[in-house]
Amino acid sequence: MIRIHTVIIFLIFIVNNYASTDSVLVLTPGYENITLAKIDGEAIKEFDVFGAPTFAKTRSNMSNSKRSGKIQDYILDTIFQTEGNTPEIKNSVGYRKTYKLLVRKEAVDRYREDMIDKVFSKSDLKKYQSKAINLYTSKILDSLKIAHKIIYNEELFSSISNIRISDPCKFADSLLLIGAKKELITYEDEKSTVRDLARVIRELKPYHMNNLKKTRVLKSLIDGKILNTLLTNIAESKGYFEDEKVKEKTLNNMKYFVSSEYKKRIFSDEQLKPTKDETIDYYIEHKDDSELKTIRKMWTYEIFKTYDNSDDIESNDKIKVALELENIRQKILAGESFEKYAKFYARPNTRDGELGYIYKTDHAMIGKTASQTKVGEISDLIIQKKAISIIKVTEIKEPQLYKFDYVEEIIKRRVIQEKRDKLKKELKMKLFKKYKVELTNAQ
Repeated sequence: MIRIHTVIIFLIFIVNNYASTDSVLVLTPGYENITLAKIDGEAIKEFDVFGAPTFAKTRSNMSNSKRSGKIQDYILDTIFQTEGNTPEIKNSVGYRKTYKLLVRKEAVDRYREDMIDKVFSKSDLKKYQSKAINLYTSKILDSLKIAHKIIYNEELFSSISNIRISDPCKFADSLLLIGAKKELITYEDEKSTVRDLARVIRELKPYHMNNLKKTRVLKSLIDGKILNTLLTNIAESKGYFEDEKVKEKTLNNMKYFVSSEYKKRIFSDEQLKPTKDETIDYYIEHKDDSELKTIRKMWTYEIFKTYDNSDDIESNDKIKVALELENIRQKILAGESFEKYAKFYARPNTRDGELGYIYKTDHAMIGKTASQTKVGEISDLIIQKKAISIIKVTEIKEPQLYKFDYVEEIIKRRVIQEKRDKLKKELKMKLFKKYKVELTNAQ
């Protein structure tokens, strides 16, 4: 009981200290494979959570809060693998379908391993590594193709291998002109067509295109599904589906499905859907939230003139344009009509210099200047690339709260996320206590 109480205090301590430690970056994953936590006394290590650091697995600097969050999420997922192991999930269509797919895969893998073990000893595996093994398995597959009458359209494959187009999409298009429905490979009721090959080639990188000169490569692009069916049938006929090791491995992998399905059910939008009263209460409580309000906008008039110092036209000179508009600005400040000049110095595609309502982000510097200008005020010259402007704001509409119906969906999503975060926090505290989770200082 004392240990459980200590764990809870330690969890609270971690949460309270996220902000102070977040500036410290930790290289993750580390090489030491240290123990990060224990669940019912069973150690959770660095490599369990983040994988072993290899050339394929890049390491990154991670803040303490992010790292700690990932560790605790991993622990929670591990617990969900047990908590979700219920009749409701295990008897579901999704569970049965996933189990069937996994057991097929594991049976085929086991069959392949047994074939290799018959020829290569453990010392051979280290000595020959993958090259000799791949050559051996290729020969076995070739013999199986012949024995089980997988038919390759050799003539058509040969014809395709002579196509000399380096662009994947154009190569794929040229295949469809041959005949999209033409069969390249057939086995029992299954077939692969030219369209299937075109679909794969379209996704290739250009530097792989030169390999398509080999019919062997072309075949390998689309015969995987058929070969898998063949190997599955063989594995089933040899009893691998009932092999205890296959079943054990399949069930071990099913725990990830269980965890995922359990999370979907308890954290689903439908489960956390707010009531009408909850959304209305949120709307009232967050009336000052900018996302629930309209954006401030200004009704704006503009005097606009372009300049171009790259030509020899004197009136286009930037300084002359600036002096001309500053002269007009002084006249307006002295009492002349802004709108009168706006008609003659209008931005293209506007009505007599009337920009209408604009936002702070509109027209680059124009919108920014308008957002800082009071009603009736005349701006200074606004120097832009290739143009100079003067603006006058005649009306400002301050942000207003949107009608509830307009933002109801936004509010629903927010409330659901808040509920989800709260539920996750409560579950974490409850389940960490139930499974006697101990977090080490290393986490």
